[in-house]
Amino acid sequence: MKKKKKKKKTKKKKKTKKKKKTMRKREKAEEKREVENIHNTHTHTKPYTDTSAP
Repeated sequence: MKKKKKKKKTKKKKKTKKKKKTMRKREKAEEKREVENIHNTHTHTKPYTDTSAP
């Protein structure tokens, strides 16, 4: 009887970590843009008034 050769299982590399980083960067960039837009609209419509000071 001849012995059958066992096939070695190859581990698959996960490609999830790289995607997460780009998504985070995109989200942060979008947030920054939104904040800048809000700031611009406020500064254009009325002068800045300090609400924290009494």
